[in-house]
Amino acid sequence: MIISFILSLLSLLPSIINTAVLEVSVSNLENSNAPIYFAVYQDDKFFLKTDKMYKGLRVSPKGSTQPKVKISVPAGEYALAVYQDINENGKLDLNFLGIPTEPYGFSQNFKPRLSAPKFSDIKVYVKSKTSIAIKLLD
Repeated sequence: MIISFILSLLSLLPSIINTAVLEVSVSNLENSNAPIYFAVYQDDKFFLKTDKMYKGLRVSPKGSTQPKVKISVPAGEYALAVYQDINENGKLDLNFLGIPTEPYGFSQNFKPRLSAPKFSDIKVYVKSKTSIAIKLLD
């Protein structure tokens, strides 16, 4: 019985060792109460496809002008897309040209010119604990 318990604990070891924390702080909020949405992508194949994101989070800044969120992920490469839902309709609003009308940002503080970034433009390597800052664009 004790041996099977020890073996089950050992089987969990690789996932425990490989777990990392990505700490993200967000600045340049338009409103300190409107929710912030985080989309975490694991690879280029599904990048910016909301139904294929690795993890999605909705966070309330609760009056903070620079909220922080901790996201548990396995160590590896990730890309983040973030937006603040000012009108709280649950989606990133766009104008007729497809340009966001609500504050948004990407990891590596990438500023798009004529198109959305590529995964390789904004990827971040996450180790045991990695902190990044994203400044929202308006």
